[in-house]
Amino acid sequence: MNQHAIHAEFERHLDVVLNGLGVADRLTKLRAMHVAWEREGSVPVNGKIVSLGPQYREVSYDLPMIERNGTSAKTLSHGRKLLGAGLIVIMALLLGLLFSGIGDAAIAGPRVPSQPVTAADGATAPVSLGFANKTLVVRAFDPAAGWPDVTAAEVKGAALWGKTTINITLGVDASELEAELDALTPGTEIRVQQAQGTIVRYQVVEQIEASTTDINYAAQNQVALTIVGMSANSKRRIIRALPETIPVPVTEMEHSRFEVHSPVWEQTPGKPLILSFALDITVPSGGETIPKPWNLDVQFPDGSHQTVPIAPTEESSKQTVALSISDVQQDTVELTLILPGNVRGTVAFAVPPRPTAAVRFDSAQRTNDQISVKLFILPDGPVQLIDTAFACRSSAGIIPLILDNLVFPAVITVQKEVIGRCSLPATFHGQVEVIALEDRAIVSLP
Repeated sequence: MNQHAIHAEFERHLDVVLNGLGVADRLTKLRAMHVAWEREGSVPVNGKIVSLGPQYREVSYDLPMIERNGTSAKTLSHGRKLLGAGLIVIMALLLGLLFSGIGDAAIAGPRVPSQPVTAADGATAPVSLGFANKTLVVRAFDPAAGWPDVTAAEVKGAALWGKTTINITLGVDASELEAELDALTPGTEIRVQQAQGTIVRYQVVEQIEASTTDINYAAQNQVALTIVGMSANSKRRIIRALPETIPVPVTEMEHSRFEVHSPVWEQTPGKPLILSFALDITVPSGGETIPKPWNLDVQFPDGSHQTVPIAPTEESSKQTVALSISDVQQDTVELTLILPGNVRGTVAFAVPPRPTAAVRFDSAQRTNDQISVKLFILPDGPVQLIDTAFACRSSAGIIPLILDNLVFPAVITVQKEVIGRCSLPATFHGQVEVIALEDRAIVSLP
């Protein structure tokens, strides 16, 4: 099946699944499809969902028979990757429609109806929002019609929910709750009661201002809670919180506020993979002298640790710290900032997934005693390539797959088109398995 056929089948399936649904319900359906695609390799085939299994990257590509005149084989693409890309694009467009209409109190007015959340909205639907000494009932609405007026009498004392379920996004009246929102500093607890009775606890990570045109805070790519303080001005108050089981990357200490963010992987050819992150240190104003030295103790889940010296300044500063992470899989890294007098502040952050690369095979040719395969390497971060990860396997044995214009070890960070070449006897007939990283392609030689 070629790309156009895969796209067409995907679109036909979406037409049936999403027909007649509002924006929020469409997001729910697409989200479920995306989860099934990631976990089980589920794709639509002839109007039904078929699960290929979680090891989808091990499904071989079959490159058509190659003629001896060197004509390229037809282009092949992985249907599951197309499905995933299509879902992500459609979800992003719907999110824009869902949240770009959130603005001041006059967005839609009291004409937009809302109802208290009940079990009919789902077992995990939020029914109440609690922080400090406040408890707000949650009212659900269809965001396709706009947002209700947060100052209207019927929603007074309520939080408004557009039925987002991954990053639960709730709108509240910022003017009415100004003092309560001021108190939501990093580390503060927020409680959400679900329709099934379970109370989920969150910890505030940050509070920022956003314009009425900014919808990034509503992205549905991380389990979180986002409170949107809505008012009549052009700004919104955004309070982001994470489940208490997820590390909170900020703390406040005697002399400073200490925050870690933006962890990214860095790779130099032939050297270990490095995790780099930004460290923000906010100190009291007025030029107070900060006692030195400071040390950053890094504790890993496997019990190992590193000590990194920190040079604080008399003003707020941003510093970049780079750590070598062992081959043992690390889920979180705990950082303890140690000040003179053994004053300590500890934060933790989730280690991002290690960068990987997939391979998309495009076409193949045979010329006498050599086959050449056009392929695309698709990294999701800096990935180091080594020569032993590329080979051709046949009944004649295993032969290196030589990649043009690449000197190993090589590090790539963006999509790269390469030609791989294997030498085979001109008299060889049969199948050749082309191995590139964790992906495979089958080439039939007549």
